[in-house]
Amino acid sequence: MKKENKKIEKEITLADVIEVIKGVENRLDKKIGGVELSLNKKIDGVESSLNKKIDTSIGSVKNDLEKKIGESVGELAIMVQNNFLSMDEKMENIKNELKSEIGDVKAELNRRVHIFDHKDLEFRVEKLEEKVGISGKK
Repeated sequence: MKKENKKIEKEITLADVIEVIKGVENRLDKKIGGVELSLNKKIDGVESSLNKKIDTSIGSVKNDLEKKIGESVGELAIMVQNNFLSMDEKMENIKNELKSEIGDVKAELNRRVHIFDHKDLEFRVEKLEEKVGISGKK
């Protein structure tokens, strides 16, 4: 027996081509759907991981900032206290200087008043001496 090449002749219609294309399309849709589902799961995992890292970083930065703010507030309070203490010293120095200057002014006023009183008394004595006819000048 000889093998005969049998040619099968079949007419391919447009409907057959469409059916093949739809079959390929369905298989591709299933594969794409599987790939899409797999990618979405991976993306969700990466997103979740990134969100956790971001939340952790935010918490860490927040804690660091709160700590630094607390330290800064403490340092500021110390600076303000030191300034107030130095202001007390400066005010005490100014007070002492003013007391000294007031004392000097009082002494000068007393001296001038004394001179004024002395001159006034001299003038009055001279007037009395003139009235009485006594000369007090030598």
